[in-house]
Amino acid sequence: SLKRPRPTMTGLDYNYAYYPVVFPSEAALLAAKAALEANGIVPRRYFYPPLNRLPYHQGKPCPIAESAAARVLCLPLSHEVRMDDQQHIADILKGILRP
Repeated sequence: SLKRPRPTMTGLDYNYAYYPVVFPSEAALLAAKAALEANGIVPRRYFYPPLNRLPYHQGKPCPIAESAAARVLCLPLSHEVRMDDQQHIADILKGILRP
């Protein structure tokens, strides 16, 4: 069975609202996103673009945030995602990352 991790801080509870995955490159992320969408699965970019790159912000370069924002994709997460759905998503991602 899947066990929920214990919060590390008193009074903290996880809401499991996102399932972020960090890809090795933005190209891999974009390939995974396209493959998931082609299968009717809707992921979303996470904190993209980074705040320092918003058009109305005169931000300085933030290479770590920029790198992370380019490589993080959130997978669907809900009590309605069945185990076979999870396996299907994992199979799609494995096909992208291990061609």
